[in-house]
Amino acid sequence: MQKMDYMVFAGKQYFLGDKCQVRLETKGRYYNAFIQEVGTHSSAVSVFIEELGQNRSQRQRHRYFRKSRGGGKGAELLVVTSSYGGRPSSQTPLPPRFQPTAPPRPGLHPPPPSPGEEEILVGGDQAFTLLYNCLLPYAAAQQGEESVQNLWEVLGDGGRSPRRLVALLAYLVLRGRGRAATAQQRSSALQAASLYLLLLGVPGSIASQVFHQVLFDTCSDLPSHCWPQDVAKKRKKDTVKGSKTDSKRSRPPRSQQEVEDEEEEEEEEEEEVHLSVQDLVTIREGVVLLVQSLLRLLRTFSLKEKRQSATNCTQIFTKLLYFEPAPQDLSFSDQQDVSRLKTLPQLAFCGLHLLLSCYHGDQKESLRRVFHRLLYVILMMKRMDRGRPAPLAISHTTMAVRGHALQFVCHLVEDMKEAALPFVKILLQHICFQMVEKSEFRCHGSQAVGVLVSLLPDDDYASYVRWLSGYSRHSKMVYRLFAVDVVMVLLQQPERSAGVGMAGGVASVLPHRYL
Repeated sequence: MQKMDYMVFAGKQYFLGDKCQVRLETKGRYYNAFIQEVGTHSSAVSVFIEELGQNRSQRQRHRYFRKSRGGGKGAELLVVTSSYGGRPSSQTPLPPRFQPTAPPRPGLHPPPPSPGEEEILVGGDQAFTLLYNCLLPYAAAQQGEESVQNLWEVLGDGGRSPRRLVALLAYLVLRGRGRAATAQQRSSALQAASLYLLLLGVPGSIASQVFHQVLFDTCSDLPSHCWPQDVAKKRKKDTVKGSKTDSKRSRPPRSQQEVEDEEEEEEEEEEEVHLSVQDLVTIREGVVLLVQSLLRLLRTFSLKEKRQSATNCTQIFTKLLYFEPAPQDLSFSDQQDVSRLKTLPQLAFCGLHLLLSCYHGDQKESLRRVFHRLLYVILMMKRMDRGRPAPLAISHTTMAVRGHALQFVCHLVEDMKEAALPFVKILLQHICFQMVEKSEFRCHGSQAVGVLVSLLPDDDYASYVRWLSGYSRHSKMVYRLFAVDVVMVLLQQPERSAGVGMAGGVASVLPHRYL
C-alpha cells in the first residue's frame, strides 16, 4: 500500500506541517501543535506539541467515528486550521527535525472542487436525485457487460476522482448522523449514503478502492441515526420490568468509560432538534431509498469475506421491522422488485432473505445469525447492548411484528427444507429457556412454539416431545409453568398417527396420551 502525505477528514485534506490544537484529556486544555506525520493510519496522525516537547499519536475523536473501547481515552485532535488542500504558512516554519525531507510529489495536491461536487453541495436533493438516476444504469450492469461504458473511465476522463467523491459523500453522511442535525442535513446524509451504496454496486468498485468497511457499515445503519430518537425513547419506556428475582440481583459496578458514554448520550439528547411532519415524511423517503439501495447492492456485492458487515446488516434489518406498520399479507421472496416495495418491514424481510444466500457466505452461519435475531422478535423482547434482554410492552405493533416473524420462519422452512429444520429445533429450545415469568408472555410464547412444532416432521416432533418431558422437570418454576402451557397448545393440534415402518420409539410418542 502506497503511503500518502495527506489525510482526508470531513471532506478536507490535511498535510504535513499543518497547525492544529490537541488535548490529552476529555475536558483538558488545548495545546498548539504541528502535524508531524500522516498516511500511516487512515484515522490517525502524529503531532508535535511544542509546549510539552514530546510526540503523541493523536487518534481523531469524533462522535461519528468509532470510539476505542479499551482502556482510558487517548488524546484528542479537535481543531485543524487548514484550508482545503492548503499547505502550512511560510511565516510559521516547523522545527528543522520535523520538516519534510523530500519535496512533495507532483500531482498529490488536490485541484479545486469540481463542478459536480459543487452541484451536490449547492443543488441539494435535486442534484442527488439526478446523480442517482444517472448512476443507476451502471449499477444495474452485470460484471463483464460491455454495452455500458465503464463508469470509472468516465470519471477519469472528466477529471473527477472517485476518492474525492467518496470523501464528499462520507462528509455528508457523518454530518447528518448527529441528533442536532437539521432535517436538510439528515435528508442529504441519507441520499449520500444511498449514492455510496449505489457506487459499490458498479462493477470495478473494489479495484477503484471505493469500498471502505467502516463507511459501508455507517451508511447501512444511518436510518437509526437520522430518524428522530424520541421514538426510541418511547420504546424504552414501553419496556416492562423483569421479575422480582431479577430486581434483587446486584448490578456490577459501571466503568468510567460507560459513565462517560452515558453523559455523551445525555448531551446529544439535549441537542436534538424539532422536526415537522413534512420533515419526517422527507426523512422516511430517504430511509426507503437507502434500504432499496442496500438491497440492490446485496444482489451483486458479496459479503462472504465481510462477516462483521453481514452481522450488522442482519441487526439493521431486524430494527427496521419495528419502524412502521406492515400489511397483513407479506411476500417474503428475495426475487421481488425492490423499487415496488414501499414499506420498510417488507424491505427488511427481503434483506434478511438475501443474506441467507450462499452468495454471502456459509448458509448455516447465515441461518444461525438470522434466527438468533428473530428469537427476540418472537419473544417480544429487546436485546440490550449490555445485560439481559428486556421484555417489551405487549402492543399491536409488537404482536404484528411477532406474527410476521413466525410467517417468515415458516416461509424459510418451506423454501430451504432440510437446511432450516435444525435451526427451528434450536429456536424452540431457546424460546423455552428465554421465557419470562409473566403469564401474557408465556401464553404468546406457547402459541409460537405450537406454530414452530407444526413445521417439524414426525421424527423431530418425537425428539422435541421427549426433550419437553425433561424440560418440565426443571428446578425453576417458570420453566415448569411454560411446559404446561406448551402441552396445552400441542393437545389442541391434530393428533399424529404412526406410519408404516416407523420406529417403535417414535410411534409411542406421537399420540396425545404421551403428553
